[in-house]
Amino acid sequence: MVAKQQSKKPEKPRPDFPLYAHARGYWCKSFGGKKYNCGPWGDPAAAERNWLEIKARLERGEPAHLPESITVKVMCNRYQKEQNRRASMGDVSPAHAREVRGYCVYLLKHFGARREIATIRKEDFAAIKASFPEAWTLRSRRNHILGIRSIFKWAWQNDLLSEPPKYGQLFSVPTKRAMRNEKADKPKKLFSADQIWSLLQEARPQMHAMIWLGLNAAYGNDDCSELRESWIDWDECWLSRPRGKTGKDRAAWLWPETIAAIRAVLDGQSHAFKNRTAGDHVFLTRTGKLWVDRNGTNRDSIGEQFRLLARTVGCYQKNVGFYSLRHTFATIASGCGDQIAVDHVMGHLDSGMSAHYREFIERERVVKACDHVRMWILSERPEAGL
Repeated sequence: MVAKQQSKKPEKPRPDFPLYAHARGYWCKSFGGKKYNCGPWGDPAAAERNWLEIKARLERGEPAHLPESITVKVMCNRYQKEQNRRASMGDVSPAHAREVRGYCVYLLKHFGARREIATIRKEDFAAIKASFPEAWTLRSRRNHILGIRSIFKWAWQNDLLSEPPKYGQLFSVPTKRAMRNEKADKPKKLFSADQIWSLLQEARPQMHAMIWLGLNAAYGNDDCSELRESWIDWDECWLSRPRGKTGKDRAAWLWPETIAAIRAVLDGQSHAFKNRTAGDHVFLTRTGKLWVDRNGTNRDSIGEQFRLLARTVGCYQKNVGFYSLRHTFATIASGCGDQIAVDHVMGHLDSGMSAHYREFIERERVVKACDHVRMWILSERPEAGL
């Protein structure tokens, strides 16, 4: 058997040639503990020129090789794919991955899919900010600016850009003072007891139960849409499930009124959907779909139907929607004297050291917080009842 004959390494073209011949067929150079492929054996002159360019970039602190022409579409696809992977591993929340998609869609609409990201300058970032709809709040503008910055920062850190992006002063976020002033000029995201009773009296069964959940358990639109029957301990009237947005443990004692409203929904749906199981979602549309779709159309039927209901009973205010029931719970429950229990019901993150050592919260404290809100709403119940 004849052994395969290996190619012989070439000699250096001159004694001071800075590269050496690598066994794999290219001229190589070690720099900073890393080896760099500078070009094939057959063209040592081109390999030397390539090395001098690589060396100059390394000494300036830049990547060894210039990135390929990366378009906005390529950057957004790669970034979103990575965030989705991180969400699947539990590193970030699914809500974060959904927000990222929104920022990417905005970039694609603004620049187009084929715009090369290396050509985007501070004037272009200023144009993005100028394109934000006038109806957006300062908080929405801030979130989009920070989200877009994160995408371009990631592109630089992953060698899709050869240098950090320069945003310019015009792409700065609104100041906290400006955001406070804007909030002060807007209606408070709060419902009175009379308004809540009016909403309950006119609401259909599913919305009726959702309103009770919003006030009782501080459940928002996504929380209600994702609610499953198996999450409820019917014997203890206890709802326990980590908050989807933060992953923080949360729990609530469900009032008799809330339990009755949820049971009415389940009894009605057991006839409409024959294949229901104990683990199914509590709230389903007439077509058997979830009320909120964050993965596809970004449809929020809870917000839409609640807005129509609020107009019907005459308590509609712009930017005061279903989620304001959560604000109402937080405001009223804070009067119970146990903010830690209130935060636990809401699923708020506490970055303090005490939260790190706190392993659980007694149920009695959670019941006290929830009952404080119940006493408030029942004390204002209309004489005719509900």
